[in-house]
Amino acid sequence: HFDRVRALGIGPTYQRLLHIGPGTYSEVKAVREVFAPISHTVMTLSADEVGPIREAGFECELGDMHDAPFENGSFDLIFSNNVLEHAIAPHMALLEHRRMLAPGGYFYAIVPTFETPGGVYTPWHVYCFNEPTWRELFRKAGFAIDRFVTVTETLPGGGRESYFHIRAQAVDPPTPHDEILRRISEL
Repeated sequence: HFDRVRALGIGPTYQRLLHIGPGTYSEVKAVREVFAPISHTVMTLSADEVGPIREAGFECELGDMHDAPFENGSFDLIFSNNVLEHAIAPHMALLEHRRMLAPGGYFYAIVPTFETPGGVYTPWHVYCFNEPTWRELFRKAGFAIDRFVTVTETLPGGGRESYFHIRAQAVDPPTPHDEILRRISEL
């Protein structure tokens, strides 16, 4: 995925990066290499990941993408790779991401499409949306998508992997979602 992120262009320089749900230390290292932030914070839902990530020299917090332990506007970039499809409430997760972004900050998400084996049918994926649905959820949560790319490749043996790469900038959400974000931000 990170070669694709580089090829698609990553946009402006990011000072403060939040990396959500990395799964492995190698992903944390790759994100640092691609985005080269001044500050790189990792948030994971897995208590087993916190220690090894901290031992590798990264700031790591235990937290949930629906209710993260960070102040409003704390980050310039939020990155998640194969995380949003696990959200219990995708709209709330996106509003929480928007809350944590500084004005004009970016969210870069990679999510599986329906064409990816297990994209819809794996027991771990709660949602697998199509492009119009993702676009509308991002809009309602206060994001202006500036890059939405479908990346598909054929794997050895003939299988296919297909993912959406979504880069969106934090903007004011439309009514009534602006009121929901305001209330979340006040909590």
